[in-house]
Amino acid sequence: MAYDFLSASERAILSGNCDSIFTTLSNGRTIEVVKEPLKTLVSPNLTNNMFGFGEKQADPVFSYTPISQTFPAIIIYGSNHPSPLNPEINVRIYAGPVTIKVKKDCRDFIVDGGLTKHILADGKTFLLDGEPRRQMFLNGEFFFFTLNATK
Repeated sequence: MAYDFLSASERAILSGNCDSIFTTLSNGRTIEVVKEPLKTLVSPNLTNNMFGFGEKQADPVFSYTPISQTFPAIIIYGSNHPSPLNPEINVRIYAGPVTIKVKKDCRDFIVDGGLTKHILADGKTFLLDGEPRRQMFLNGEFFFFTLNATK
């Protein structure tokens, strides 16, 4: 193993420090991952009429159950070169993609179990752009996703 020079307790301490750094840098910021809603058939009200004998069958009615979950994340906006100050709205507009750093549970929710529609962060809506990049540190595992803002 590559980490044989560290004992199990030292690895646990360093991994815990890495988790503490993640918590500190995320600074309580969260992202909400919104998945495709769950579509459920709702039984229509059926009468006692025999279908096919002058009565038409009611159209099927569906209900949609939203699926979303909130996770802590480190959110990194754009490139290192922000645009100049926009005088009309008095803010800087970052012209690059957004990168989020998340833990394995968030990565599993994004990648597995249905289509991810979008991600909400800082009151903005983002779409996934490509596959996650994995980063390992001892026992810690983190993932980077690139996001693009919606119009």
